[in-house]
Amino acid sequence: MEPLSWQKRLEICIGAAHGLHYLHTGAKRSIFHCDIKPQNILLDDNMIPKLSHLGFSLLGPLYKSKPKPIQVDKVIGTFVYMAPEYVKTSIFTDKCDVYSFGMVLLEVACTNYKRTVFDKMNKLGWPYLGLEDSIYLMDPGNFLERCSFHDLIDPILVRKIAPKCLEVFINITKRCLKREPDERPTMGEVEVELEQCLALQEEVASFLLFGWTREAKKSKTGTMLLKCLGLSRSNHSSSSHPQRPYPTVIEELCHQFSVSDVMKSTNNFDENKIIGEGGFGKVYKGCLQHNDGSDYTVALKRLHSSRSGQRCNEFKNEIELLCQLRHPNLVTLIGFYDHKNEKIIVYDYMSNGSLDRHLQGGGLPWKKRLEICIGVARAVHYLHAGAKRTIIHRDLKPSNILLDHNMDPKLTDFGLSLQGPRYMSKPKPIQVDRITGTFDYMAMEYALYGIITDKSDVYSFGMVLLEVVCGREYIRGLYGEQSRVVEENIDPSIKGNIAAECWQVFIDITQRCLELEPDERPTMGEVEVQLEHALSMQEEADTTNAIDFYALFSTTIINLRGTQEGSITSIQSDNTEDSDSEDLGQ
Repeated sequence: MEPLSWQKRLEICIGAAHGLHYLHTGAKRSIFHCDIKPQNILLDDNMIPKLSHLGFSLLGPLYKSKPKPIQVDKVIGTFVYMAPEYVKTSIFTDKCDVYSFGMVLLEVACTNYKRTVFDKMNKLGWPYLGLEDSIYLMDPGNFLERCSFHDLIDPILVRKIAPKCLEVFINITKRCLKREPDERPTMGEVEVELEQCLALQEEVASFLLFGWTREAKKSKTGTMLLKCLGLSRSNHSSSSHPQRPYPTVIEELCHQFSVSDVMKSTNNFDENKIIGEGGFGKVYKGCLQHNDGSDYTVALKRLHSSRSGQRCNEFKNEIELLCQLRHPNLVTLIGFYDHKNEKIIVYDYMSNGSLDRHLQGGGLPWKKRLEICIGVARAVHYLHAGAKRTIIHRDLKPSNILLDHNMDPKLTDFGLSLQGPRYMSKPKPIQVDRITGTFDYMAMEYALYGIITDKSDVYSFGMVLLEVVCGREYIRGLYGEQSRVVEENIDPSIKGNIAAECWQVFIDITQRCLELEPDERPTMGEVEVQLEHALSMQEEADTTNAIDFYALFSTTIINLRGTQEGSITSIQSDNTEDSDSEDLGQ
């Protein structure tokens, strides 16, 4: 059997993380696996991972964003992969599974670690005895901090892992192996970080495969940085923003454009090119050229020249954030121009406009609405858990959800976004002096007191879910038995097309998002999993209905044929009798 490539190992880890994330948040009760290890991750014909061996699993409480610990009478599992608090106290939480998964990540990348450390742990038989000469056995995360990860890595993988990919992988592994459970990430965060690893690896692989080239032009006035491989770097940054969020080899590929290129692309900002307008400025449809001379369509957002300093800060904030973020469901920053009073942001062009327009017009199928919601949930989940700092969008609404040519959603408008503290599984609240955003989508604690957390975004997303299903705006206060009020207001174009099981899952997660108490709202990781579950329920019902229809159709055809054959037989019989009578008469 050939050794697994690094990319395939990452894909397997992501699949296993997704499965474990589902166990923790995808059902009405949290499920703790209790025995996560490579032997319990099976691979099918397509090398797709499947979690197995749920015999030791524990069932947690109902609907809790932060599941309560479970006290067990007997510690069971595999010592090497056990969290220290579980071994010492017999108390199990979802963070014990996270620790075990961190050990799996370590084993996936570092066969040397397994050989030198795992073997010794097994010989000791009990890894947490407090032996001074085995501190690295008791605290693998601390051991990784003090040693060279590169000395432990599988020799087959040496020089085959993109530097930034390896950095992100090491960081998430260390976080999983934190000694204190509260310092470990959720499995949703782990999943997002691993997806980022894979994206970074694939981008560098594409660079090496296709041999990208760079035409470097230095601009004396203003700066227009456009992406290559979808990555760019901002010159506007503060000490709180990383200066080098991507590998140098990719950062240096950014192409510079002059303002004349931008003017040409919009025909000197022709009014006929305007595709949108708001308080920020006007959005133009334009056309730029790749290095090979081919054209591509872009959207250019031009800041009003007379706007306040606050708007200028929002402009810089959006650029700084989008330069650092990469996700399939976030709008892609193509570049920007910033000189004196002229400020322009260039994005990928979204040919299907914003979600709110499709909801107002009706006709958007229910399944597609669900798929759009899932894509947006993934994007917000990434903002909350996929970067070094929690990012709170602060203005989630259908008009800030754009749709590309495939109707895939792209979250946009990051001017109001806030960055929280580093590496926090439960981000601390942020007190703001100025409340900004769209009031109808604001969480109560933010609108009244200026207190904002990731759960404020969750509330706003709950309002988006309401608008998606009702096809109208501003339905507030959905909780308790009022769900039937929403049923009465379902968009007529989709009413009758929603499977009962799907509707129940959808309305349950919507209600939870709209809880008045922030701590009672789910994380965006939980929301994502529940919406995926709702979609699977809808698809299952659609398949069943299609099969039932086919069976009914086939039965009808058979009955029709039987009737026709019976009629033909009867006619033939009558003809025969008439013929016999004639013969006898003759």
